[in-house]
Amino acid sequence: MITLAHVFLRYFNLLRPLCTEVDLWTTEYVQQLTTSQIPASPYTAYAMNNANTMSQIDPLVRQDSKTDEKMDCSYSDACVDTGLNHPVYDFVKGSGLIPYLEALGGENSLYGVQFVNEYNRLLYEAYPIVRVDNKITGFEEFVTLMPFRRMFIVCKL
Repeated sequence: MITLAHVFLRYFNLLRPLCTEVDLWTTEYVQQLTTSQIPASPYTAYAMNNANTMSQIDPLVRQDSKTDEKMDCSYSDACVDTGLNHPVYDFVKGSGLIPYLEALGGENSLYGVQFVNEYNRLLYEAYPIVRVDNKITGFEEFVTLMPFRRMFIVCKL
């Protein structure tokens, strides 16, 4: 099993012959990712691209008798934007996910869409989104907390 100590040791072994001192440390920052809306239920992100109306996505969605539009919904004080990705997905899609999405033919290819839907479903399970009524601004926010580890290396010559 490779541990963080093994990773540090590799960097140390590479850099120590080139400098007088090597300082290595990690920190874990809790990134606060916000979104304007959250899905109505954990499986909504998966079902979003396969439905025409909100009542097809989630049977608990309150239906307006006059219209059943994609944004006309109410569930656990949340509203669903049927094109909404999880904030963690939006955070990593421009960096770490690029090679995976490219290998699948892009985000909008058949395999890309399947991957994004499943990835979003797993993210909604792993990183819950909570509603925060901000008393300072008067606005409601939807926030997920994502721990984000960073490694720092300082070499003194």
